[in-house]
Amino acid sequence: MNQSILVRQRLAVAALFILIFTALSIRNKEQFSFIATNETARIIGENESKSRRDIIWTAKGPATYAEVDRNVFCPNNFKIVEYNYPIPKLDFIHRPSCAKTFDDWLAIANGNIPESPPKVIEARYKDAFLLNGYTELYQTYYNDKAKPHSVVWNNIESLMTVTKPVVGYGQEGLAVYYALKDYPVVNMTGFVIGSQSPWIEVLALQSGAAKVLTVEYQETEIVGTKKIEYIHPIEFAKEWSKRNESYDFSISFSSIEHSGLGRYGDPIDPFGDLKEVQKVLCLLKQGGLFYLGIPRGKDALFYNAHRIYGRMRLAMMMTGFQWLATYRGNNARAVTVTEEDYKKVSHKQDLYVLKKI
Repeated sequence: MNQSILVRQRLAVAALFILIFTALSIRNKEQFSFIATNETARIIGENESKSRRDIIWTAKGPATYAEVDRNVFCPNNFKIVEYNYPIPKLDFIHRPSCAKTFDDWLAIANGNIPESPPKVIEARYKDAFLLNGYTELYQTYYNDKAKPHSVVWNNIESLMTVTKPVVGYGQEGLAVYYALKDYPVVNMTGFVIGSQSPWIEVLALQSGAAKVLTVEYQETEIVGTKKIEYIHPIEFAKEWSKRNESYDFSISFSSIEHSGLGRYGDPIDPFGDLKEVQKVLCLLKQGGLFYLGIPRGKDALFYNAHRIYGRMRLAMMMTGFQWLATYRGNNARAVTVTEEDYKKVSHKQDLYVLKKI
């Protein structure tokens, strides 16, 4: 009798062990399955994110980096070297010499310039202007050709004494002020590209600049200071060899996006903006700073008003530079750009602080 009880007890213990083991096995399996499911989801999510990042929204619809590299960058002497997001990093396929850069620019600048800016793009220039169809085109028109008489800047001394920052373009111009606070130009010599009033020159002097040269099509007379001088763009280009790698900084805000469109009496050149930037590369010292203010958004051309810089053309503009920071309007600190900034056509200006490499 006692032996029978003992057998039953042993069977009960064995059954209990089997039950516990089965429960633990199921729990572990579920736990492993949960971990595996989460890991799979994470990998899928990363791949989907990478896939989305590899897409640029263009006038032709979504295009991969590889497609844009093949059809936009490479035909224009650029290539992707880093698949950065949201702006790919490019390099020149063949880096243009400074002599070629300025000779090519002068050849176009000294060509026939029509009395009035053309209202439509000539067929022979269309692919170049629109990056082989990947850039949106909108029609608009201005004739702001420089007047034959000079303008006079005689308010610089008074502007220098104003305690609040004096800027152009409303709050958007504050980006220059804040960029110069974080990246000052103390005891430096630089030049400003395109300037209808001396607000950028004054901000540079207030930041500590030793001397500033204004490069502008409109003849400008400067009164009251020897720290600011004026030169016409063509004369500036002719003297490039004397000025090669001699400047510490350059600033341009809402100017270069117009280059080559004829609006201001400049020669028609689909790559006028890119050539301006390549000229800056030649004129800056190694490590020199370039404060570049241009409209951000989906790549577009408002002919003949201005260009909008998206993930394609902006990448081309930054070639040869290290991207240090981006400033936007009245934000006192640098901002982080996102893909959303380049999905829609916009006229808002961003200021990119770039360093020559």
